[in-house]
Order: sequence, then structure tokens, then C-alpha cells
Amino acid sequence: MINLDRRWVKVLHDLWMYKSRTFIVITAIAIGVTGVGMVATTQIILLENYLDQYRTSNAADATLNISPFGEGLLRNIRKLPEIVAADARHVITTRVALNSDNELPLTLQVIPDFNAISIDRLVPMSGAQVPPPKETVLLERSVQVNYALHEGDAIRVRMPDGKYHNLTIAGFVLDPLVTPTSITSQVYGYVTFDTSFWLENDEKWSNVSAQDLSYDRLLVIANVGSNDKSEIEQAITKLQDDIVRLDPKTRVTSSSIPVAGKPTLQDNLNAIWIVLQVAGAASLILSGFLVTNIMTALISQQVRQIGILKAIGARTRQIVEIYLVMSLVFGGIALIIAVPLGLAAAFAVTTFIAHILNADINAFYLPQSVLALQAGSSLLVPAIATIVPALAGTRMSAREAMASSANAAAGGRLVSRILGPLGTLSMPIAFSVRNVFRQQLRLILTLTALSIGGTTFMASMTC
Repeated sequence: MINLDRRWVKVLHDLWMYKSRTFIVITAIAIGVTGVGMVATTQIILLENYLDQYRTSNAADATLNISPFGEGLLRNIRKLPEIVAADARHVITTRVALNSDNELPLTLQVIPDFNAISIDRLVPMSGAQVPPPKETVLLERSVQVNYALHEGDAIRVRMPDGKYHNLTIAGFVLDPLVTPTSITSQVYGYVTFDTSFWLENDEKWSNVSAQDLSYDRLLVIANVGSNDKSEIEQAITKLQDDIVRLDPKTRVTSSSIPVAGKPTLQDNLNAIWIVLQVAGAASLILSGFLVTNIMTALISQQVRQIGILKAIGARTRQIVEIYLVMSLVFGGIALIIAVPLGLAAAFAVTTFIAHILNADINAFYLPQSVLALQAGSSLLVPAIATIVPALAGTRMSAREAMASSANAAAGGRLVSRILGPLGTLSMPIAFSVRNVFRQQLRLILTLTALSIGGTTFMASMTC
């Protein structure tokens, strides 16, 4: 029986002797595991923060556009059994000149009490004046992605009657339920009823009292026990009938019922996940192919050593263990490198995507499930990639292994006969082509890896 300690000495000797090969394998595994960690961490952290932000907003189950109504009807609506909560707003569709080049659509939501918003809540940014003073507006913060706007700047608003009015920016807020301006070029603003009266009455001032408030948009949360859309639709249908019953002059012009519990850009986020997951899986698979390639080359070079080990009593299982332990050492070192790199990459990607989605990352950490996934990937993928060439290289007897150079020569002559016409080419070219086809398994693995890499790159660029 071979001395157990000697086997591990051979592992360390091979790792040190083939330093460049060791570096390449560890780097390949680390890149693959880094990709897995980056994708998994980004998905978990971003989804947690995005959903928390969505839940905090207390999104409406339905939004109804209604002919103008007042506080009296709103109070009666809040008493209806099919409704848990209701808020009302007035909406003004205008345009705003943020620079000298063009005007963008601006939706102004007029809110009666900024400190008592119960549905579709806003999150004030640092320095924002809430509620905004007269002749000022709070802008949704995503407008700052493409435009250099700051608190105190003046914007020029064109009302539906064509007249322009200047509003001062009182600050910025986060509205988690609107599609960011950076994606749609739709600007969102929030003003008081005093400012709304000033805009709609040619800059005439009046302190608007509660009985003078006029709304045209109703936000409601239905009294249902789940997020089932059919139950919500039934409650909203009953609400519309009750509105007509409470005030026959009021008409519901349109209603919108979003998918309950689904953030605004969830579909966009799902598309991003697909691209990231494909890229992460491809990097891990490619690293596995590279490990297989290199371990195949290493075992091919050590066939005579395998024969000597068998001649002194080593069993096939023991020799396979040597190469499996070598692959585990590769994976362990790669894991130590990949965990911090994956976390750093995940932070960068998460921050980037959150910026696009207009989301905040309030908590960032390394999930235990991701660490377990990285550990499994870094140890199992190299082991699986090693087992096939290890079994193939150690299956021969000691006599066959000792005579491997003769077999290799015979194999070389077979390749020469197949590629006989290349003999008319120059010696370097013929030698290079014969080397390519001499190791068929290595050739297949290399072509497969290149195909996967190229396909992934083209797919990512297309998306």
C-alpha cells in the first residue's frame, strides 16, 4: 500500500512545480465562483430592499379617476365596508422646461396634507421642505439622473392653457410607485392646494380651505383578505356603484388595478435577473471546462508516474483521490479569493441597478445561502471536472502506463495518416494542426467553452 502522507506530498509538489498552471486554474475557478456570488447576492439584496421600499409606500389596490368631488364624498367613501383606506388627490397634466432644448411632460399631484399621506406614500430626501411652501414644488428624485437640478432652482411650467409659471424646487422626494423619469422622460411633481390654485388661476392667491378642496383621483385599499385580483376587482366594482349612490352627479371615468404586491418595475427586474443568471452560470461552466482541460493535460503528462505508483502498490481509487484532493485545493484557494471579490462586485452591480430602478439599498450583507452556494460551487465544480480525466488516466494497468509513450507515438501516427494531405504544408503549420487534433477530448472541450463564451457575450450585448 502506498504511504498516505506521500500522496499529499505529491499534491503539494505538483501544485508548486506547475505554478503557472496552478495560477490559471485557481483564477478560472475564482472568476466562476465570483460570478455566482455576485449574481446571487445582487438578486437577494436588491429584491429585499426593493420590496421593502414598495411595502413601505403602502401602494393602492386601485386608482380611480373621478369627476371633481369634495371632502364630503371622500369622508363617506372612507366609511364604506369594502374599503380599508382611501386618499384623494388632484392631478394637473402640464409640461416643464428643464433646459433650453425641450419640454417634458410633468404630472403634478396636488396633495391636501403631506403629513397625513396613508396611501402611495412619499419619502422626502435630505433637505426637502415638506410640505412645500407656496409657489414651490417637490420633484420626484429620478429627474436628477439626467438633469442637474438642485433645491432652490426655478423651473418653468406650462399649464394646459398655454401660460407659463415659475416654480421653485423645494426639494426632492422618492415615489416608489412611479416609473423613473430616467426611463420614461415623464417628470413628477407634488404641490399643495394653495400652489395649485395659484397655477390654475393665473397666479392669483387664495388660501384654500378644506371645504374648497376639489379632487379628481381616488386611491383606495380594498377590504379583502388576500392579494387575489378578482376579489379586489369585486370590491372596486362595488365601490364604483356606491360612489354613484352617494353622489349621482359623480362619475368614475377610469380605474386602474395593478397586480397586488408587485412593484412597478418587477418585470424589468426579472429580465435583468435572467441576463445575470445566464452570465453567472456561463462563467462557472467555462471555469469547469478549463479545469477539465488542464487536469487532462496534467494527467496525460503524468501517465508514467501513474504507472510507477501502481507498480509500487497504489490502487486506482487512491490515485484518483490524489487528483481530487488537488482539485479541492484549487477550489479552496479560489473560494478564499472569490468571496470578497463576489461581495465587492455584487455591491457595485446592486448599486448600479438600484440607481436605474430608483431604489435605495439600506442593507447590504453577504447572505449565508450565497456563501454556501459559493463554497459548493468552488469545491464541487473542480471535483466534477477532474473526475472524468482522472478515471480515464488511471484506468490503465501499470504496464500500459509505463508504455504510454509508445501508445502516444502510435496515436500520433494515426493523426498523421488522417491529416496526410497537410504534409505538403510547411512543417510549423502541419505540426500545429496535428497538435490540435491529437487530443480530441481537449479539442471538444475547448470548442465548447469558446462557443458558450461567445454565445453568452452576444446574448448579453443584444439584451
